[in-house]
Amino acid sequence: MEQYPESEPAELFKKLSEVLLNQKDFYSASPLEDDVLECVVLEKKLLEKPRKIKKAVFEEHSSDQPKQFFSKNLISREALHGCAFSGAMGIAVMVEDAVCLAHGPKSCAHITYQSISSIGRKTLLERGIVLPMQVAPPIVSSEMSEGIMVFGGLEELKDKIGILKKDKPKIIFVLTTCPSGIIGEDIDMVKSLEDEDTRIIPIKTDGNLTGDYLQGIIEAYVSIGRNLIDPFVKKETDTVNLIAEKMVAYVTPENYQSIKTLLDALGIGINCRFLYETRAEDIQNLMKGSLNLLAYEDYMGRTIRDFLTDEYKAKFLDVPFPVGMEETAEWLRKVGAFFGKEWMTPGIIRQYEEQYQQEIAMLKPFLKGKKLMVVTYNHNIEWILKTAVDLEMNIQKVGVLDFSQDNTFKTRYEEQVDELTLSYDQEMRRKDIERLKPDLLLANYISTELDGAVNTDTIPLCPEVGFMSGIKMARRWCDIFKLNLKEGWKKDEDLYRKYFA
Repeated sequence: MEQYPESEPAELFKKLSEVLLNQKDFYSASPLEDDVLECVVLEKKLLEKPRKIKKAVFEEHSSDQPKQFFSKNLISREALHGCAFSGAMGIAVMVEDAVCLAHGPKSCAHITYQSISSIGRKTLLERGIVLPMQVAPPIVSSEMSEGIMVFGGLEELKDKIGILKKDKPKIIFVLTTCPSGIIGEDIDMVKSLEDEDTRIIPIKTDGNLTGDYLQGIIEAYVSIGRNLIDPFVKKETDTVNLIAEKMVAYVTPENYQSIKTLLDALGIGINCRFLYETRAEDIQNLMKGSLNLLAYEDYMGRTIRDFLTDEYKAKFLDVPFPVGMEETAEWLRKVGAFFGKEWMTPGIIRQYEEQYQQEIAMLKPFLKGKKLMVVTYNHNIEWILKTAVDLEMNIQKVGVLDFSQDNTFKTRYEEQVDELTLSYDQEMRRKDIERLKPDLLLANYISTELDGAVNTDTIPLCPEVGFMSGIKMARRWCDIFKLNLKEGWKKDEDLYRKYFA
């Protein structure tokens, strides 16, 4: 108004100010409560009145709407663990003949690109293994600027899609970030830009407005599945699908080869990996697989299984990828029984059992009687506990930490564990180490403050699958006790404290 006092907008603001100045009655603002506002943003409603509930329990608006799937984070009302946009992008890039278009600022695409590619770059440098989808993920940005965030960016989004379509990608995924979600961009309109060469699939993640990293993963799985899976494809015999492999795990390529080796021994082929380094055509033909094999029975795995079971009546083996001797034997028997090949499994299992017992006999002299303490985010550590029991180690303590990716813990070795604590706290660890004085501490993360206090080994969040998972870890434990981990120069610390502290 100061710059252009005679303009039409200035005149409108003058009239508005006159109305406000002459207004006699004013009303208090009545904003929505936090729970109600969140449900409006997420397009859900609460089963109970917001003031009375401790957890957000969601239901759909009506029975004809697709079922919604939520992360543990959203259901438990926890602080956000990461960004939904980043989680969804990590899954979408696994479709090899697709391009992922981030509708947001360049910084969102850049940060996510670096996050995804860091795994592939490290694997390439350390192991010489090339993971194409993780070394150079196909991510582009609509490059929203400050002006676009005010006035909207659908025209710029259309222009970017037009450029991408010139190369005729099979799929273009359009993923929303915080800015495009905040201004309410209607990206459903991108479907109208499809043609016979390119499908365009919107994935509404809206950055962290939709939820945490795991919620983004779930949204990507559901959106891609609903848009691509053909439910009427005829099933093929002796074929399986691998479901919910971890794109962030270093061991995923090795685990794939281990599972493939076991399936090859039974004459069973792999139809589709949903979703890991796969193609749009494989996803479309997902239902060709007679049986679905879940990689991890954690919260994410169970949610993806529920989605495929609810909407496509997909058949799943009732156990995930096996980790450890007993688990792998059980898994192999069940796969064999499903395909009518149970007669083939005893010979395979017997060979591995003989190898396992030979390894136990070699390792036991070094580990028998050693005091073991375990602090873990993993909610399935049976493979570790069995190996420790077979080696006749003394399992002093198992502390189970709360984990955003899982909320179940069970063990058949509870009697062999001196102390078992659920909802364990990292603050307890130092006191327990001083009290129990274990010979070996197993944990997912080893703090530098423990340096020299106890021998340590790392529990992988995603362990190697197969018969020998526990044996491979036990070999490392032997090496730890064989090596002198307190180098001479570290003793200088004692001298420093004695003379200078």
